Amino acid sequence: MPRTELQLRNIERKFTISDEIYTFLLQKRSEAQIAKASSMPDYEVVDPAVMATSVAVSPKSKLNYLIALFLALLMPGSAILMKDFFNNKITESEEIESFTTYPVLGRVFHSFHRSKLIVNDHPNSSVTESFRAIRTNFQFFSEGGKKQIILITSNTSGEGKTFCSTNLASVFALNGNRTCLLEFDLRRPKIHQEFTSSNMIGISSFLIDKAILEDIILPTQIENLDFVPAGPAAPNPAELINSERTAELIDKLREMYDYIIIDSAPAGILTETHILMKYADLNVLVARLNKTLKEGFRQTLKNIKANGFSNLSLIINDIFLDRESYRYGYDKKYYTDDTNKNFIQRIFSRRKEVS
Repeated sequence: MPRTELQLRNIERKFTISDEIYTFLLQKRSEAQIAKASSMPDYEVVDPAVMATSVAVSPKSKLNYLIALFLALLMPGSAILMKDFFNNKITESEEIESFTTYPVLGRVFHSFHRSKLIVNDHPNSSVTESFRAIRTNFQFFSEGGKKQIILITSNTSGEGKTFCSTNLASVFALNGNRTCLLEFDLRRPKIHQEFTSSNMIGISSFLIDKAILEDIILPTQIENLDFVPAGPAAPNPAELINSERTAELIDKLREMYDYIIIDSAPAGILTETHILMKYADLNVLVARLNKTLKEGFRQTLKNIKANGFSNLSLIINDIFLDRESYRYGYDKKYYTDDTNKNFIQRIFSRRKEVS
């Protein structure tokens, strides 16, 4: 019995060990199956993917290009139309010619020089050549006659009437004509500063009978050109100009000179210019691009016509040669003073002038 029982115990011991190992392995297999099931995707492939076409569905390149082209045309076009709609200034010479049937006496190019006496200081510039062209055109207008009186005015201040008056008088004088420049802008005289002359005595002094003609006529550094300053500021310039002394002054100067250039006050805001127009053989209205107001210019032309002045011509001022040369047939290579400046220098000169 003890021997049989000992064998039984050995068999039972082996069975117990084998049973525990088997149970352990079953437990591990169950844990592995659970872990595998948790990491498997929850979708099922019904059909495998195949290439049906090689054309891109999205993005649609042609549509995007069409939209980009449309926006590229729409946005700048809208900006240009809006700018033109809200712009109240004259930007093209064609606009001036469309306002009226008065002839254009000439066009003056933009000056990059600080000096105002361009004709005398820079004789080879495009600005000087434009004034020579105006002189030639005026000779056709006057049919070659001498003893001419030219009145130059503008709609408002800052449009270049004084600049045109000074250089037009200079270009007539340099042609050998006895020329006199009258500073009849008695409210804001500026020409005497360019000639570095005194303004203590002048036209206002003559009109109030405080000076004689010989006292107010001043010579200039330009041959054949004399200058009559405005004189001390007067409280009643319109009444002084409307007096008989003005007619006396004009008659005396007409006997002495071939050409008399009158720099008057702006015709759009002051009345004395309309009084002076009756003494002139030719009245010239200056319009400056990107400066002259459209409605103001139209109204000035309307007032001049209403007053019965038919001897009116126009000068278009401040035209940029680089931008407008193709219209007027000018080649900047022929103007040494203009070609000496490079692009950067011109940009800085424009900024200085604006400031």
